[in-house]
Amino acid sequence: MNQDFGDLEKNVYTLTDPNDSKHDCVYVIDEHHLVTYQRDDHSMIEVGQKLFVYNLLDKSIKVQVSVYDKCEILDILVLKTTHKFDFERGNTRHHTVNRLYHQLGINQENRTPLWTQGTLTERFSNGRYLGSTTGMLGDVIFDEFNKFIGIVVAKRGEENKIFILKHTLVDSNVPKGLTHDVRFENVRLNRFIFFISG
Repeated sequence: MNQDFGDLEKNVYTLTDPNDSKHDCVYVIDEHHLVTYQRDDHSMIEVGQKLFVYNLLDKSIKVQVSVYDKCEILDILVLKTTHKFDFERGNTRHHTVNRLYHQLGINQENRTPLWTQGTLTERFSNGRYLGSTTGMLGDVIFDEFNKFIGIVVAKRGEENKIFILKHTLVDSNVPKGLTHDVRFENVRLNRFIFFISG
C-alpha cells in the first residue's frame, strides 16, 4: 500500500471507545462532517443526539459530534462537529462495473486499519454497487487512484457481499440537511415578520 493510501487512514474514526471489543467505521467527508451506516447497532441513533468519535490512528484524539442527518433510504448517518478536520479528498468520476477497488476497514482484533481489494461486480439504479468482498458496515471504498467511491451500507446473501453507496449520494446528504435547516429558519423568520407587521 503506497503512502497516498496510507494518508486516507487518518480520516477513519469510530463511534466506539478505543477500549471496546468492537469498532465501527466512521469516515470524514469534509472539514466538519463524517458519515457512517445507520443499520444494526446504529439504528437507534437519532438526529440531534450528541456523541464522541475516536480517531483510529491516534486514540488520544476524541471529537464531540452531533447527528446531523439520518437517511434510512440511503442507510447513512451524517455527523457534524465544530472541530475542523485536516481534510483532502477527491472523488472518482467513474463508477464502472468490474472496476478494481480498495476497501478500508478496521481490524477488530487490534483496532488498526485493514485494507482489502475487490471488484465492483454489479450496478443498481438506486446508487448502490455490489462488491466482491465482505467486510464491515461503514468500510470505505476507493478506486485504484485512491479516489473516494463510497461506503458500505449493507450486505447481501449468505456470503455477506457488500453494498456500496456511491459518493455522490453520500456527499449530497450534507447540503440536503443544510437545506432543511435553512428552510426551517426561513419559516421561523417569516412567521416573526408576520407577527411584527400584523
